[in-house]
Amino acid sequence: MRRNGGFGGNPNSVSKRAQPKRNFGELRYSFGSWANNRATLDVNVGAGDRFAVRANLMWMDNNAWRQHDFLKRRGAGCGPRRV
Repeated sequence: MRRNGGFGGNPNSVSKRAQPKRNFGELRYSFGSWANNRATLDVNVGAGDRFAVRANLMWMDNNAWRQHDFLKRRGAGCGPRRV
């Protein structure tokens, strides 16, 4: 398949549901060539057997060598769940 020079790839969209009965947190940081930096935080807090809250934060700073590939992004998400 030929492209017209645009950026390609598939978006990574993974559903992260709050999980009752579990408490956890995860902090990730990655870096690479061309000043590519990304940090994510994922926290789940369960309250009893039937309720939980999950929060996600993301920060990305990418200074790639290609034109129009300089990205600075931030994102946040929070979701309660009752079972």
